[in-house]
Amino acid sequence: MTINEVFLSLENEAMMMLMESDKENFEVLLEQYCNATVIERRFSGSGFFTDYRVSGDMPRVRQKEKGPMRSVFGKINGLEIGVGFLLFLSEGLIDTLECHEYDSIDFPDVITGYELSYSTSVLEQKQGNSR
Repeated sequence: MTINEVFLSLENEAMMMLMESDKENFEVLLEQYCNATVIERRFSGSGFFTDYRVSGDMPRVRQKEKGPMRSVFGKINGLEIGVGFLLFLSEGLIDTLECHEYDSIDFPDVITGYELSYSTSVLEQKQGNSR
């Protein structure tokens, strides 16, 4: 898979949207992300994983025995079915971003365009807070 400007933009925008969906922890997550280092990118054929390293002295999110953050969906040029994004934390620190297809394993070698959106529940929360 080619890591081009569009890929990096997709990765960054998905991360920002995932972090914004956790209003309670957004500031801590943003500080972690701004200071994180990408240590590896893995491509599975049906998506990708981006692993981050965050310094252990950064403020941490109190995890509430929940799974990964999963509020962002996307359409990527060349895919008929959409993709989902998951953000995994480890001990309260950003750990891994996962992008996965919902149906097939024909993830494009080069990302040329995309659209991202929130799940319905996140949209309802955002609209409710802006009234």
